[in-house]
Amino acid sequence: MITMSLSVIFLILIGIGILARKWNVVEASFASQLANLLTRILLPCMIFNSIYASEFSVSQLKKSGYLIILTIAVLLISFLVGELVYLLGKKSNSAKILRFGILFPNTAFMGYPVVETLYGAEGLFYYSILAIPVRIALYSLAKPLFVQTEKEHFSLKKQLHALLSPPIVAVAFGLFFYLTGIRIPDVLADAVKTVGSCASTLGMFLCGLTLGEYPLKKLLKLRYFILSFFRNLLMPAIVLGFCLLIQAEPVLRQLLVIYASLAAASLTVTFAVLYTEEREIHFESAGAVLYSTLCSALTIPVWAWILAQI
Repeated sequence: MITMSLSVIFLILIGIGILARKWNVVEASFASQLANLLTRILLPCMIFNSIYASEFSVSQLKKSGYLIILTIAVLLISFLVGELVYLLGKKSNSAKILRFGILFPNTAFMGYPVVETLYGAEGLFYYSILAIPVRIALYSLAKPLFVQTEKEHFSLKKQLHALLSPPIVAVAFGLFFYLTGIRIPDVLADAVKTVGSCASTLGMFLCGLTLGEYPLKKLLKLRYFILSFFRNLLMPAIVLGFCLLIQAEPVLRQLLVIYASLAAASLTVTFAVLYTEEREIHFESAGAVLYSTLCSALTIPVWAWILAQI
């Protein structure tokens, strides 16, 4: 019953976002403005509160360190699967979309709301840690995955940009108060909590809003579902098998599998538009993200149910 209601909630929020854009309730520019609001204010407040409100625990710190190692391992597995698909796809632009979508799920706008809904403050604490290596990998690998003709050298500026993004800074501030035990005034803590609580609903709404930009009739092609198979079904299954093999703790296993089951990153479309000139590829990336997002509203609760039974 819980998984069914969760699917319905996700689909309703995504649907409202799609209709709001289709019916011109909001302008096209609103999506980018909302994304900035979420990234720079709402999500950081949610992240900070999840860490700040947690009681200090040495065990929790050890788990966090272990989780970073496991996340890096999952990123490597995802990269290998994506690279195999890319080679089998004869290094085409379509294969680039699949590779990028396999490697990078919608960690922020979908991941944080989903984890908060499923696992509450404790889950959000660990997920905030998990997101650190993911964001660094995204800033480091995103462009090279689409543009092989350019040699990308290590850029300290890019790494600092990744580490100094608002969500990661929120993790740093949260850990400072978590480790030192320093408390801020209750009224300020409550304000941060209230602001952060808006992120879940608006994050899912933004997913729909972004999808509403594209003509749905032109996206109704069967091959656009291919990424959904990898992103929503295969990757979480592989990660679950990996976690069972190494006997990862239940809370870490749950977070890693849910992370792996998230929809493809909306940046898939952004990079496809930026670095490919084929109009068909633009539609293919949009369709792939659309179906991955809609499928995830159904598959994430199923994966959550499976994890609860293990």
